[in-house]
Amino acid sequence: MAAPIYDRLREHQAGDDVPWHELRAELTRLAAIFVRDFNLRVDEYAIGIARLAENRLGQYRPGTNALGLKAEIIISEQHIRRCVDAGEEWRVFGTLLHELDHAWQEVHGNPSKAPYHNVQFRMRAAEQGLLVDEQGCTQYDPGSPFFDVLEREGIPFPPIPEPKRYARKKGKSTLAKWICACDPPQIVRVGKAELAAKCLRCNSMFCCVDC
Repeated sequence: MAAPIYDRLREHQAGDDVPWHELRAELTRLAAIFVRDFNLRVDEYAIGIARLAENRLGQYRPGTNALGLKAEIIISEQHIRRCVDAGEEWRVFGTLLHELDHAWQEVHGNPSKAPYHNVQFRMRAAEQGLLVDEQGCTQYDPGSPFFDVLEREGIPFPPIPEPKRYARKKGKSTLAKWICACDPPQIVRVGKAELAAKCLRCNSMFCCVDC
């Protein structure tokens, strides 16, 4: 159970005198749903909205912030404005889930050094429908559990295109590369578009990084 200060903070952020108070309330509501539906097992986190570097959509601060609050999640105000202007507020909630995954990994997993998106993180996100590369750039898997949640909660989103696939460099194997969640990961290469196999070491399904 979260300390009372987190509940008081969320109540304060929903107040009419706080900028973006309606969106803050929706972020709080959806965060609780993501934590429950994706079994993230974190309840002490603080969600804020602030200006970040132009190319940064969200930010997670491990440990405690200057106020002693755990798991500080900041969503970029510029990112929010762009999404609102484009009628794509759902992307803000995708960013929220991405940052909540960092909170999950800090408590229950094995966070990595910069740029902080190791195999374990990427595979956890992929199970939800967030396709994250090593630098943290995120694409979305159509028909995934993430969009199931949005649809159930009445959050509109357009038809989602298939994620971009990048051509392999010449001279490389034509077999697709699949990895597990081990650190370092076990690697298999197969000539199939689909592989249903589980690693016996980490008990995770193999995930394609070339498909």
